[in-house]
Amino acid sequence: MRRALWLSPIKTNVSSKLFPRGCSVSTWSPLATAFNSRPGRKLNLNLTKDGTGLFGIPQLHSHEGFYLLKENAIAKADELVEESCDPNRNRKMVSIFDELSDSLCRVADLAEFIRIAHPRGAFSHAAEDACITISGVVEKLNTNKELYQ
Repeated sequence: MRRALWLSPIKTNVSSKLFPRGCSVSTWSPLATAFNSRPGRKLNLNLTKDGTGLFGIPQLHSHEGFYLLKENAIAKADELVEESCDPNRNRKMVSIFDELSDSLCRVADLAEFIRIAHPRGAFSHAAEDACITISGVVEKLNTNKELYQ
């Protein structure tokens, strides 16, 4: 008798009453569910939006934008070095160095990532050039005696 009850269709009827149509129960973890189910919407793997460049940076609409980013970072670094060497500066040296580091690292870190990850060779090569140039600027700054007096 017990065996007959276990194999009866009552279990299916009970589960269909407990869980309305379209609902399901899963023992998968949230991570397994994410990987084992179909996406609800199509993912946009394009890193650019219309009218903007990579990561929303307008200069990176094409690979030539790395030249602009690199040149802007170098110009900003030169301004900040001049400010730090000025005996009549208004800001603290730590604030100037923080801005200097930030302006160079923004370009260098982004360029390093794009150099490694971008599928197009033109972007990779432009990013590599930016990395090399910014690294050269940092080397010059590390040996600039005026900054350490």
